[in-house]
Amino acid sequence: MPMDDMRPENGPNKEGGVFDRIEALKQRLIATKDIKKIRPDKIHKLTQQAWNVPREWAESGNNVMKRSLRHPTFFKKFFIFSFLGLVASVVFAYFYLSGGNNLVTNKKIDLEVLGNAFVSGGEKANFDIIIVNKNSVDLELASLLIKYDKGVGVKIPASERIQIGTITPGETKRLPYTLPIIGQEGDIKNIVFDLEYRIPGSNALFVKTTINQITLRSSILGIGIDASNISSPNQSFSMKVSLSPNGSETLGNIALKIEYPTGFTFKSSTPTTFSGNNIWYLGDLTSATPQSISIVGDITGFNDEERVFRLYAGEFDKTNNNVSPVYVSKIHSVILNKPFLSAKINEDSQVVPIQNGQVVPVSIVWQNNTEQPIRDIEVVASLSGPAYDNTTTIPRDGGEFYADRNVIVWDSRTNDKMALANSGESGSVGFTFTPKPTNLISGPNKELSVTVSIKGTPIDSVSEVKEVNSIDSRIYKLGTSVALDQAISYTSGPFKNSGTLQPKIGINSTYSVLWVLSNTESLVTGSQVRATLNKNFEWANEVMPAGEDVKYNPASREIIWTVGDLVKNPAPNIRRQVYFKVSLNAKQAQFGEVPTILDRTVFSGTDAINGSQISQNKNALKMNNVEGVEIRVGK
Repeated sequence: MPMDDMRPENGPNKEGGVFDRIEALKQRLIATKDIKKIRPDKIHKLTQQAWNVPREWAESGNNVMKRSLRHPTFFKKFFIFSFLGLVASVVFAYFYLSGGNNLVTNKKIDLEVLGNAFVSGGEKANFDIIIVNKNSVDLELASLLIKYDKGVGVKIPASERIQIGTITPGETKRLPYTLPIIGQEGDIKNIVFDLEYRIPGSNALFVKTTINQITLRSSILGIGIDASNISSPNQSFSMKVSLSPNGSETLGNIALKIEYPTGFTFKSSTPTTFSGNNIWYLGDLTSATPQSISIVGDITGFNDEERVFRLYAGEFDKTNNNVSPVYVSKIHSVILNKPFLSAKINEDSQVVPIQNGQVVPVSIVWQNNTEQPIRDIEVVASLSGPAYDNTTTIPRDGGEFYADRNVIVWDSRTNDKMALANSGESGSVGFTFTPKPTNLISGPNKELSVTVSIKGTPIDSVSEVKEVNSIDSRIYKLGTSVALDQAISYTSGPFKNSGTLQPKIGINSTYSVLWVLSNTESLVTGSQVRATLNKNFEWANEVMPAGEDVKYNPASREIIWTVGDLVKNPAPNIRRQVYFKVSLNAKQAQFGEVPTILDRTVFSGTDAINGSQISQNKNALKMNNVEGVEIRVGK
């Protein structure tokens, strides 16, 4: 259809659409009747008009803006330069890290460490460090910083720097390095190797790092625990801890720390603690001089409860009063369980002090702790140790001694009471022994142990038969042997005596008394010798050596020699001794008598090793043998 046919005849259509209005306007513009209305006399001519436009901006606004654009502020300059510097740094870092041909990159530096993956505690780990510069420029002022945790090296700092210098392009550097490794078994130690260097034209420090791991096969320090894993509730409990180096190297400044479980009460230890009740300072340890510590305490609780002891041994940190670093640690668990049948050595202390030549009695008490009978009870005592002499063992109460195994056995064959024990019934057996003389014992350990076990068969209500066991033990520690000797002299000794050898009535005569002490083994502390001067003698107030502390009490007539620490004899013929002088003015009533100088002499002291009290008694000192002569009062 033609467009003219779609156009309305008289203006806009009824809907008043836009198309209709445009068409209406077009019709009016082309209509001839409107042209006739134009008046030529009213048409104006076009003329050019000059406008006065200034060539510069006005000072009030435009000139200020123009000047501010021409001269930026300081902060804008600073921002622009900072931004440009950042862009330059990013570009440089990109080319550096991406390995440009003329720039240094860590990717073109090989840092390889060859060495041991596993070492034993205290063993030296050997490293072969290989550095290869594959860059096209020098690595200047290069050095290798080796870092490791405290406790990795023995008595060395926690880091070490090796100066290398310049590494030229294509050059390979090989550096040998040795480091002793210490720690606990199974520890993994990290050794960090940092290659630090600079590049030409730059003061920046660059680092290439690699880490080497070493696993410890064993600790540098060995620890052993001798203690039962089962204990009766509310009973005494003992533990012996042994420490020794695993290698030939001497370990210095060694200490032991024990963390006790709840329910354990510390009572004593040998040796005594260094700090509190759980730290022992042992000093230097070698494989030839191991150390052992015996701990005694009470353990309380209920059946089936567990008590855990935690032990740490290593270097002693004096600043913090602790063990750090720890070379070895161990735990020991104890289950509280009252046995059906118990046997106990009748000694309160776990470590029993004994003396040379002493006949030591051992009593063992056993008991049925069940509510039913127990039959076929057997008690076995085992003896061992450097101080044990099996020729001196004498059993009693029907015990049989088997010398080939060093055991004594008591059972129903020789003891009728052990055939059947009713509920709560108890009994006792025992034996005696004499320790080996100290001069026949080689080595520092002069002790023996007695371990007692018991077993039997309880019969319960359903006739179920089962065997039960109980174990108890004691350590008998042999102390030192102290001998006290005394003698009288007239012509010998450090003093010049007056009067006559044979005392006479009315004449004052002086004599020298000699006390001699010998100590075969360990230190004896608090040593003292005391004696009472007979009433017929007087104190002459002369003592030699002058440094010895000898005093006389006129009121009690007691002579006291305060010895203090009595050490082991440095040689067989070198002993501790002291002389003092006394005087006698014989009376008529003494005529024909052999005078008594000292009524009684007593030595006392404490063995520093086993804590036992040592005493020696001497009978009255009489003048029946003065330089081979019997002295009697004459006229």
